[in-house]
Amino acid sequence: LKDFLDGRPRTRLPTAEVMAILVAIAANLAELHAANVRVQDLKPGNILMDEEGKLVLADFGLAHLIVKTIQTVASSAGGTPNYSPPEQLDASQGPVTEKIDIWAFACVALELLTGSVPWSGKTIMQIMAAVVMHRESPCLPAGCEAPAGMAELLQRCLEFEAEQRPSAAEVETEIRRLATLPAEVYTPAPAPAPAPAPAQAP
Repeated sequence: LKDFLDGRPRTRLPTAEVMAILVAIAANLAELHAANVRVQDLKPGNILMDEEGKLVLADFGLAHLIVKTIQTVASSAGGTPNYSPPEQLDASQGPVTEKIDIWAFACVALELLTGSVPWSGKTIMQIMAAVVMHRESPCLPAGCEAPAGMAELLQRCLEFEAEQRPSAAEVETEIRRLATLPAEVYTPAPAPAPAPAPAQAP
Protein backbone atom coordinates (compact mmCIF):
# COMPACT_ATOMS: atom_id res chain seq x y z
CA LEU A 1 0.00 0.00 0.00
CA LYS A 2 2.86 2.38 0.77
CA ASP A 3 4.30 1.89 -2.74
CA PHE A 4 0.83 2.55 -4.16
CA LEU A 5 0.53 5.79 -2.17
CA ASP A 6 4.09 6.85 -2.96
CA GLY A 7 3.43 6.33 -6.66
CA ARG A 8 0.70 8.96 -6.66
CA PRO A 9 0.84 12.71 -6.14
CA ARG A 10 0.78 13.37 -2.37
CA THR A 11 -2.87 14.26 -2.28
CA ARG A 12 -5.70 12.36 -0.69
CA LEU A 13 -7.33 9.46 -2.51
CA PRO A 14 -10.98 9.64 -3.62
CA THR A 15 -13.17 8.88 -0.61
CA ALA A 16 -14.81 5.85 -2.22
CA GLU A 17 -11.37 4.35 -2.88
CA VAL A 18 -10.27 5.06 0.69
CA MET A 19 -13.34 3.38 2.13
CA ALA A 20 -12.86 0.29 -0.03
CA ILE A 21 -9.26 0.01 1.21
CA LEU A 22 -10.35 0.47 4.84
CA VAL A 23 -13.03 -2.22 4.51
CA ALA A 24 -10.39 -4.65 3.24
CA ILE A 25 -7.95 -3.74 6.04
CA ALA A 26 -10.65 -4.08 8.71
CA ALA A 27 -11.74 -7.47 7.33
CA ASN A 28 -8.15 -8.74 7.40
CA LEU A 29 -7.68 -7.38 10.92
CA ALA A 30 -10.88 -9.00 12.19
CA GLU A 31 -9.81 -12.35 10.73
CA LEU A 32 -6.38 -12.15 12.38
CA HIS A 33 -7.77 -11.16 15.77
CA ALA A 34 -10.29 -13.98 15.59
CA ALA A 35 -7.30 -16.30 15.20
CA ASN A 36 -5.64 -14.69 18.25
CA VAL A 37 -3.00 -12.87 16.19
CA ARG A 38 -2.22 -9.17 16.37
CA VAL A 39 -0.25 -7.28 13.71
CA GLN A 40 1.54 -4.97 16.16
CA ASP A 41 2.95 -2.69 13.43
CA LEU A 42 -0.02 -1.87 11.24
CA LYS A 43 0.89 0.87 8.73
CA PRO A 44 0.79 1.30 4.94
CA GLY A 45 4.27 -0.19 4.58
CA ASN A 46 3.02 -3.48 6.09
CA ILE A 47 -0.11 -3.73 3.96
CA LEU A 48 0.45 -5.59 0.71
CA MET A 49 -1.56 -4.75 -2.40
CA ASP A 50 -1.55 -6.84 -5.55
CA GLU A 51 -2.09 -5.56 -9.09
CA GLU A 52 -5.84 -6.06 -8.73
CA GLY A 53 -5.97 -3.96 -5.57
CA LYS A 54 -6.46 -6.87 -3.16
CA LEU A 55 -4.98 -6.17 0.26
CA VAL A 56 -3.24 -8.50 2.70
CA LEU A 57 -1.76 -7.53 6.06
CA ALA A 58 1.90 -8.53 6.15
CA ASP A 59 3.79 -10.20 8.96
CA PHE A 60 7.28 -8.72 9.14
CA GLY A 61 8.23 -10.50 12.33
CA LEU A 62 6.11 -8.35 14.64
CA ALA A 63 2.86 -10.28 14.46
CA HIS A 64 2.25 -12.04 17.76
CA LEU A 65 -0.08 -14.62 19.18
CA ILE A 66 -2.31 -12.98 21.75
CA VAL A 67 -1.74 -14.57 25.16
CA LYS A 68 -4.22 -13.11 27.62
CA THR A 69 -2.28 -14.12 30.71
CA ILE A 70 0.99 -12.45 29.70
CA GLN A 71 1.54 -8.71 29.81
CA THR A 72 3.79 -7.68 26.94
CA VAL A 73 5.74 -4.57 27.83
CA ALA A 74 6.08 -1.73 25.36
CA SER A 75 9.86 -2.07 25.18
CA SER A 76 9.35 -5.33 23.28
CA ALA A 77 6.20 -4.27 21.48
CA GLY A 78 7.83 -2.85 18.36
CA GLY A 79 5.62 -0.70 16.19
CA THR A 80 6.04 2.67 14.52
CA PRO A 81 5.47 5.75 16.75
CA ASN A 82 3.24 7.57 14.23
CA TYR A 83 0.74 4.70 14.49
CA SER A 84 1.31 3.63 18.12
CA PRO A 85 -1.05 4.04 21.11
CA PRO A 86 0.09 5.05 24.61
CA GLU A 87 0.59 1.50 25.89
CA GLN A 88 2.88 0.70 22.97
CA LEU A 89 4.98 3.82 23.54
CA ASP A 90 5.26 3.51 27.31
CA ALA A 91 5.02 0.26 29.29
CA SER A 92 3.61 2.10 32.31
CA GLN A 93 0.43 2.85 30.33
CA GLY A 94 -0.74 -0.76 30.52
CA PRO A 95 -0.32 -4.12 28.78
CA VAL A 96 -0.08 -4.40 25.02
CA THR A 97 -3.06 -6.25 23.55
CA GLU A 98 -4.70 -6.62 20.15
CA LYS A 99 -6.27 -3.18 20.73
CA ILE A 100 -3.01 -1.56 19.59
CA ASP A 101 -4.06 -2.58 16.06
CA ILE A 102 -7.31 -0.64 16.46
CA TRP A 103 -5.44 2.59 17.24
CA ALA A 104 -3.11 1.93 14.30
CA PHE A 105 -6.09 1.27 12.01
CA ALA A 106 -7.46 4.73 12.85
CA CYS A 107 -4.07 6.28 12.09
CA VAL A 108 -3.92 4.52 8.71
CA ALA A 109 -7.47 5.70 8.00
CA LEU A 110 -6.50 9.29 8.82
CA GLU A 111 -3.48 9.06 6.54
CA LEU A 112 -5.63 7.82 3.66
CA LEU A 113 -8.37 10.39 4.26
CA THR A 114 -6.04 13.37 4.62
CA GLY A 115 -3.03 12.43 2.51
CA SER A 116 -0.74 13.10 5.46
CA VAL A 117 1.03 10.76 7.90
CA PRO A 118 -0.22 11.20 11.50
CA TRP A 119 2.13 13.38 13.57
CA SER A 120 3.94 14.38 10.39
CA GLY A 121 7.01 16.51 11.13
CA LYS A 122 7.28 15.45 14.78
CA THR A 123 10.18 13.52 16.29
CA ILE A 124 9.71 10.27 18.20
CA MET A 125 10.13 12.12 21.49
CA GLN A 126 7.57 14.74 20.48
CA ILE A 127 5.07 12.03 19.53
CA MET A 128 5.63 10.25 22.85
CA ALA A 129 5.15 13.49 24.76
CA ALA A 130 1.94 14.28 22.87
CA VAL A 131 0.38 10.83 23.24
CA VAL A 132 1.66 9.69 26.62
CA MET A 133 2.09 12.90 28.61
CA HIS A 134 -0.50 15.22 27.07
CA ARG A 135 -2.96 12.51 26.01
CA GLU A 136 -3.34 13.89 22.52
CA SER A 137 -4.41 11.85 19.53
CA PRO A 138 -4.60 12.59 15.81
CA CYS A 139 -8.06 13.53 14.60
CA LEU A 140 -10.02 14.14 11.43
CA PRO A 141 -9.44 17.78 10.44
CA ALA A 142 -12.21 20.18 9.52
CA GLY A 143 -12.87 20.28 5.79
CA CYS A 144 -11.85 16.66 5.20
CA GLU A 145 -14.23 14.63 3.06
CA ALA A 146 -15.57 11.50 4.76
CA PRO A 147 -18.86 9.69 5.36
CA ALA A 148 -20.96 10.96 8.24
CA GLY A 149 -19.96 9.07 11.37
CA MET A 150 -16.37 8.47 10.32
CA ALA A 151 -14.93 10.95 12.81
CA GLU A 152 -16.87 9.30 15.62
CA LEU A 153 -15.56 5.83 14.70
CA LEU A 154 -11.98 7.11 14.56
CA GLN A 155 -12.40 8.79 17.92
CA ARG A 156 -13.55 5.49 19.44
CA CYS A 157 -10.56 3.71 17.91
CA LEU A 158 -8.24 6.34 19.39
CA GLU A 159 -9.46 6.03 22.97
CA PHE A 160 -6.55 6.23 25.40
CA GLU A 161 -7.89 3.34 27.48
CA ALA A 162 -7.39 0.25 25.33
CA GLU A 163 -10.47 -1.53 26.66
CA GLN A 164 -12.63 1.36 25.48
CA ARG A 165 -11.64 0.83 21.83
CA PRO A 166 -13.95 -1.32 19.69
CA SER A 167 -12.98 -4.80 18.60
CA ALA A 168 -11.73 -5.45 15.07
CA ALA A 169 -15.03 -7.19 14.28
CA GLU A 170 -16.96 -4.12 15.44
CA VAL A 171 -14.72 -1.87 13.36
CA GLU A 172 -15.28 -4.04 10.29
CA THR A 173 -19.06 -3.92 10.73
CA GLU A 174 -19.10 -0.15 11.17
CA ILE A 175 -16.65 0.62 8.37
CA ARG A 176 -18.71 -1.50 5.97
CA ARG A 177 -21.79 0.52 6.95
CA LEU A 178 -19.98 3.84 6.52
CA ALA A 179 -18.67 2.77 3.11
CA THR A 180 -22.26 2.72 1.83
CA LEU A 181 -22.86 6.36 2.81
CA PRO A 182 -22.08 9.41 0.67
CA ALA A 183 -19.07 11.49 1.60
CA GLU A 184 -19.51 14.94 3.04
CA VAL A 185 -17.26 17.72 4.25
CA TYR A 186 -16.53 17.14 7.91
CA THR A 187 -17.29 19.94 10.33
CA PRO A 188 -16.31 19.29 13.96
CA ALA A 189 -18.93 20.00 16.60
CA PRO A 190 -18.28 23.33 18.32
CA ALA A 191 -16.46 23.10 21.62
CA PRO A 192 -18.76 23.48 24.62
CA ALA A 193 -18.88 26.95 26.11
CA PRO A 194 -16.86 27.33 29.31
CA ALA A 195 -18.85 27.19 32.52
CA PRO A 196 -19.63 30.64 33.96
CA ALA A 197 -17.48 31.76 36.84
CA PRO A 198 -19.15 31.42 40.22
CA ALA A 199 -20.69 34.58 41.52
CA GLN A 200 -18.58 36.50 43.99
CA ALA A 201 -19.98 36.86 47.47
CA PRO A 202 -20.83 40.46 48.31
